[in-house]
Amino acid sequence: MAISYAWSFSELDVIIEDSEGLAEVVYTIHWRLNADDGEGHTASTIGTSSVTYDPDGPDPFIPFEDLTEAVVQNWTVEQIGEEGVEQMESSLATNIERQINPVTETFRTMPWNEENGA
Repeated sequence: MAISYAWSFSELDVIIEDSEGLAEVVYTIHWRLNADDGEGHTASTIGTSSVTYDPDGPDPFIPFEDLTEAVVQNWTVEQIGEEGVEQMESSLATNIERQINPVTETFRTMPWNEENGA
């Protein structure tokens, strides 16, 4: 079973103008990691990642209007860490496996409410 994983981003929280005079500086990324086995089984997890622009760091500032999904995804993966991403993917794969081969069941009819033919 090959599972594909895809990131999506719903919101970016920004500082309107920071102390350096930079506008629309992203500080929180709202993300979702989706998993799909291509056979109708899906799972997802959501979260937020905090990011901080370091004017003394090696990366240049990217204006909000120049951001791409790839840049935001890289920031997210950097913040979560490769191990954290691997753990989330493993959890999503387990979720899909449990959809295919359930290990639990939910009963919605209580035994005391069942008609007993009386």
